[in-house]
Amino acid sequence: MTLLFGLAALATQTKSTYTLPHQARSYLYVALVLFGVSAVLAIVTNLPLKYKNITPSGLQMVVSEERWDDDEGLAQMNVASTRVRMLIWNRVINTRKAYVLIGAIVVQIAAVVYVALAVYEVLKHAPVS
Repeated sequence: MTLLFGLAALATQTKSTYTLPHQARSYLYVALVLFGVSAVLAIVTNLPLKYKNITPSGLQMVVSEERWDDDEGLAQMNVASTRVRMLIWNRVINTRKAYVLIGAIVVQIAAVVYVALAVYEVLKHAPVS
């Protein structure tokens, strides 16, 4: 995008000191902010969040001597229940991250639109030769 805007500015330059049209400058400021917001949102998706896992204390409770008398069906049900709880929570976390990433993409698309508007303003104000 920067290259596109630079080429548009050079293509319309008629003197050694080029002045960017006011509206184009405003669009570029908005685009700059949007690109920054998009970058922050994208970085947020990489933050380590609290996923549910089996804790050492939870494992110690399961392997305590009084639990070894549980029948196989009850043991399988406890394992399955634990896995389901972990899966549900981890999907919630991943869904939140996905929404943030989608937000970053949408904001970045908006930034590209503002850069395109700025290029349009530069071309619109270019002298016709």
